[in-house]
Amino acid sequence: MRILDESGQELHEPDMARGRLVPERIVVARHEAVEAVPKVTEDVLVWSDPDDPGNALYAKRTVAPAIPAKPAWDETEDILRYVLYTDAELAEIAEREAAEEAARKEMEAAAAAEAEKRAVIEALPGKVGDLEDAAAELGVMADAAAASTTETEEAIAELGVMVAGLMESMEAKEA
Repeated sequence: MRILDESGQELHEPDMARGRLVPERIVVARHEAVEAVPKVTEDVLVWSDPDDPGNALYAKRTVAPAIPAKPAWDETEDILRYVLYTDAELAEIAEREAAEEAARKEMEAAAAAEAEKRAVIEALPGKVGDLEDAAAELGVMADAAAASTTETEEAIAELGVMVAGLMESMEAKEA
């Protein structure tokens, strides 16, 4: 399909950033109406009697065939018309492209944030396991500390009993 600019010049590589293609039908040739023409015939002598000249046989012969009437008509061609954008359309296109770019960047940022969130969530089971191990170790340490505290308290209590017994025996000796 041919591409024509607004002045009718054919284009082979239009700049689609500066214009658009619009389908159009153009008139290539105009054909005038044709009036009907009747068939033209003539009488042709086929046979005649030489003794009687009035006794003859004639046949009709077509000299020109009939031509039917034909209305006027236009020969057309489908083309693409290259129409330059107006300044307002160019500004609108630039604005739309900027908005699309901003939306694309926003979607990329959201996708990156989602990927980061997924990575953190996927790493959580390992971290939870590490925390559980540390809590168990703290529990063991706390149990050990509690046991040694109890042993220390028992030892102090025994020491206190021993000191009290010594003091009683010293008091008894002095008395």
